[in-house]
Amino acid sequence: MLENWKEYHDEIEKIASNSFLELYSCENEEIITTTRENLLKYCHLDTLAMVKVFEVLQKV
Repeated sequence: MLENWKEYHDEIEKIASNSFLELYSCENEEIITTTRENLLKYCHLDTLAMVKVFEVLQKV
C-alpha cells in the first residue's frame, strides 16, 4: 500500500509543478486564477498532511 501511495504522491507533485510552470506562459486570466486557487488548495492540504504526520510522530 505504501508503494502505491508514493506513486500517487509523486504523480500529484508532478502535476502541481507543471501547473505552476505553465502559469508563466499563460495569458488567460481565468485559467491563471483557477490554477492559482487549485495550487493554493494543494499546498494547504500538503502542509496539513505534514502537520498530521508530525503530530503522530510526537506521540512515539
